[in-house]
Amino acid sequence: MNKYYQENKEKVIQRTREWYQQHKNDKDYIEKKKNYRTENREKIKKDGRKWRNNSKKKYVRGYRNYIDEHIIETRKKARNYSKENPEKTLECQRRYREKNKAYMKMVIETSLMIKEGEIEKKPCNVCGQIEVMAYHLDRINPFNIVFLCKEHFWDRKKQEYRKKKDNR
Repeated sequence: MNKYYQENKEKVIQRTREWYQQHKNDKDYIEKKKNYRTENREKIKKDGRKWRNNSKKKYVRGYRNYIDEHIIETRKKARNYSKENPEKTLECQRRYREKNKAYMKMVIETSLMIKEGEIEKKPCNVCGQIEVMAYHLDRINPFNIVFLCKEHFWDRKKQEYRKKKDNR
C-alpha cells in the first residue's frame, strides 16, 4: 500500500463510497465494469484466491472466537435444526459413520470392553469427576484411551479438530 493511503485510509474509503454511490447506476460505468471483468477473468480469480488465502486464518480465527463466545446459542440452534430436519441429520450421521468406519468400530469395541469389565472406568483425568467418557488418544488402538468428563472430553475434541483444520 502506498503512503498516502495508509495516512488517509478513512478519507479514501469515504471518497470511494461516495463515488460508487454516484456512479453505480451509470450505464457507461456498468458497461466498462462488465468489459473489465470479462477481459481480466483469470487475473480477478487469481487475486481473489490470493486474498482468500491471506485472509483465511484471520476469518477462521474470528469465526472460532464467535463460536466460543456464543456456544450456548450455537448448540441450541444445532439442536433445533436436528429436531426440525431429522432426515438430514440422520443422513449426515450415516455419511460420518461411513467415512469413519474404522473409528466407529473402535468406539463400539471400547464400549463393549467397558461393559464386559475388560477396561475399568476411572474418574476424569483433569478434574476427577466420576461421570466420564472414553477419549481415544489413538484412532487405531482401542486400549489407548483416557477417561474425561463431558466438558473436558469436548474441549479435547475441539483442540483435535482445530489442529486438523490448521494443518490443511
